Amino acid sequence: MKLFGRWEARSVAILAGTYGVIGASAALSFESLRGLGELVGYSPRLANGLPISIDLYAAVVSLIWLGPGSRSTKIRRWAKQNTVFSAALSIACNALYHALLAGKLSTLARNAAGAMAVVDVNAAIVVAVGAIPPIILVLVVHLLSLLAEDRQPPEVATDSPRRPVAPRAADPPVVAVGRLVPPPTPSARPVAEIPTQKRPELPAPTPVSPPVRPPAPVTRKPAGAVAPVKPASDRKAAALAELARRDVAGEDLSRPGFNEEMAERLGVSLRSVEGYKTAYRLQKAGGVSTSEASG
Repeated sequence: MKLFGRWEARSVAILAGTYGVIGASAALSFESLRGLGELVGYSPRLANGLPISIDLYAAVVSLIWLGPGSRSTKIRRWAKQNTVFSAALSIACNALYHALLAGKLSTLARNAAGAMAVVDVNAAIVVAVGAIPPIILVLVVHLLSLLAEDRQPPEVATDSPRRPVAPRAADPPVVAVGRLVPPPTPSARPVAEIPTQKRPELPAPTPVSPPVRPPAPVTRKPAGAVAPVKPASDRKAAALAELARRDVAGEDLSRPGFNEEMAERLGVSLRSVEGYKTAYRLQKAGGVSTSEASG
């Protein structure tokens, strides 16, 4: 048998028993805490605020801790700690009230009706109970600040400054909307073939042999002919000029075979070539002209 739609009789009994236990416990705790408030000096009307500030706060933070909803881990941890604290505080205050009624930490005396009543409470207990409401107030304010912080979207921290974004070019207009346009089919007409032109075949190139130069005629001096002998000053001047020309051209004057070549060119001995080379070095070192060195 089902009652109230999906709820079964067993579920209804469980819920009824749960709410009954909650109501009875809340009523008894309310009465004990209200009596404790009157014992420490609150008026009968304001003494009702002590159970509300303790038990109701315990119910609120327990719902935040265990209830549904996308709460952050930080808020649920805070609600868990405050649930344990408020529950322990309620238990301690209930036990303290009954200890005072039993004459522990208090002085009992008979009232006008003849019943035993608490007439004097330890000052430390009065101070401790009087500090409970402001402590609960501070905890509630901190809880509200955490809830407000949890609702704000997280801010993304950017270290670098934002660069200006260039304006985006307008998108081209859309021509076809609503249906797919098939691609154009190729034309079925045959395309006329263009005849390829054949290039005329060129004859193979004939190899050409390089021209043969005729040998240079060799002039021979007649037998017995003697070359004219130049004066020593002219030979020295010509030798110095030839040495200067070759030195400027970058030729190595001390290479092997140089002296023999100069001796054959000038018609002098190897010793004379060495003397000309020495005179050229002196001339080059002292800055003497060719004419002065030859003189």
